[in-house]
Amino acid sequence: MQVSQSSNFLCKSLVTTVAFTVLMGCGGGGGGDGTPEPATTPPPTAEQPVIGEDNFDGKAALLANIVQSIITPAFTKFVTSSNDLSISVTDYCAGLGGAEETALLDDARIKWQTAMLDYQKIELMQVGPLIANDSELRNRFYSYPVVSTCAVDQHVINFENNVLSNGSAFDINLTEPNRLGLDTLEYLLFNRVLTHSCPDQVTVTSDDNWNVRTDAERIALRCNYAEEVAKKLNTDANALVAAWDPNGVNQFINAGSADSAFATEKVAINAISDALFYSDTVLKDEKLAKAIGIAANSCSGAICTQDLESQFAKTSKEQILANLQALQEIFLGNTASATEEGVGFDDYLIALDGETLASTIAQDIAKAIASTNNVEGNLFDALTTSQAQVEQIHDDIKTVTDQLKTDFINQLGLELPATAAGDND
Repeated sequence: MQVSQSSNFLCKSLVTTVAFTVLMGCGGGGGGDGTPEPATTPPPTAEQPVIGEDNFDGKAALLANIVQSIITPAFTKFVTSSNDLSISVTDYCAGLGGAEETALLDDARIKWQTAMLDYQKIELMQVGPLIANDSELRNRFYSYPVVSTCAVDQHVINFENNVLSNGSAFDINLTEPNRLGLDTLEYLLFNRVLTHSCPDQVTVTSDDNWNVRTDAERIALRCNYAEEVAKKLNTDANALVAAWDPNGVNQFINAGSADSAFATEKVAINAISDALFYSDTVLKDEKLAKAIGIAANSCSGAICTQDLESQFAKTSKEQILANLQALQEIFLGNTASATEEGVGFDDYLIALDGETLASTIAQDIAKAIASTNNVEGNLFDALTTSQAQVEQIHDDIKTVTDQLKTDFINQLGLELPATAAGDND
């Protein structure tokens, strides 16, 4: 609940968040059953953690603050930025071949960057509708680390021909996550290599003639599909908010009552705590460890820029910053623009005699943010010219996640999500 998000803590005294893991091949065109229905938190089951209570009487305030002051505004902001992106992509496609084409493309790219950074904060807020149905909605927004530009290339043609690869009529709602969302839009808006990205043994079209089409034709076809994907992104963003507010919000606010699926307030807090472990399993291990070469990667253990996030826009650094800022906001219980301090996990630790731990974690999150900001330019260049700086970001994040997996969980009497029990590096 700091007034400053980065350094003045002392003045005051992810449900599993693994990314989409079912690998989608380049083939196929079905899957899913349309726009997700408003989802609710699953009812209590035998798997729901049985967590003892404690003497912290601010649990209700913590839940209310985080879901209403941090998560809900983040979801709503993404609706706005995804709508702006959709409008901008439509304008760009309409302007192809005109005098304003380059300016319209630049604007669409800027709108994509804004929507992506808004979404990257949501990655640390995977609760309720975002994790329902095996995280179907989350994966439609952003399927990383499961991405396939070949699958996107194939779907550009499927959309042109109004047919899915299984022979049925094209339906964006029956499209696999790795052909949708922000990662697909990044490829379509930022990649200017017009030859398809599929390996030689994979055909992109029925007559395999993509690479002999004119540049203007291929740009237009990719733009047409980008427009459809951007509309779907905004539709799903609205579906997220509809499922979350008020039903999802009330599940947390009413935790412990008959009106909530959460048996106790602490079980609900544990669901939010689970979401924070995206910082370990995806942020640390997927976004950094593989590229640095300290986890199995695409380059046989060597430095591997091809394993960095955001291969075309090259905004991986900014996306990592957004992840860390969201972690900071939830831990402290307030956003950078907050005018009043809110109840966060730091307050919970302090109430249970963990003041030193609360201060340490807050300072270490701020350090990870500073290390990321210290990198000039993008991470692709930094990996080859300033490798130590990128390694420092990883190490600083690991310091935080090691604390989350041990002292934080133990001090609060919470359960560790199964996906964060091990350490890949």
